[in-house]
Order: sequence, then structure tokens, then C-alpha cells
Amino acid sequence: MIQIAAAKEYKTLNFVRNRYVSYNSSISAKFLIHIHIVRPDIEKLKLELKALGATEVFTYDELTDKSFKRTWDSISGVSI
Repeated sequence: MIQIAAAKEYKTLNFVRNRYVSYNSSISAKFLIHIHIVRPDIEKLKLELKALGATEVFTYDELTDKSFKRTWDSISGVSI
């Protein structure tokens, strides 16, 4: 889709997960372990998608960050 949109000169906002694994594990009745394994190559992935024609690439964590509103306003021209 990124390449098709780029060929038609559409701008795209792309969101990627920056975790390989996220799961809960119960080791006993008293303990619950929540594990996140972060992608060490997330910036490389973003660059690869931009090379394919993506206008912007963000992680879902960036999307939930309050400062993302300013980023959105600056790239879209539309206030949220």
C-alpha cells in the first residue's frame, strides 16, 4: 500500500508496533509477570518504510504520547 500511495502522490501516516512480544505469565497465585521485548531495530524499520515511500512512520507508543499532538498538528495542518 505504501508504494501504491507514493506512486499516486498520496501522503501516508504509518504506525508500527515496537515490540516483538508482549505477554502475561502467572508463576503463582501471587505473582503476575508482564513482559515486553522491545525491537532494537525500530529506527531501521522506519527508514525502510520511508524508503518505500511512507510519508511518516510512528510507533504506537509515540501515538499515545501527549507530545504527539504537536507532531500531528505540524505535519497535518489539522488540529486534534
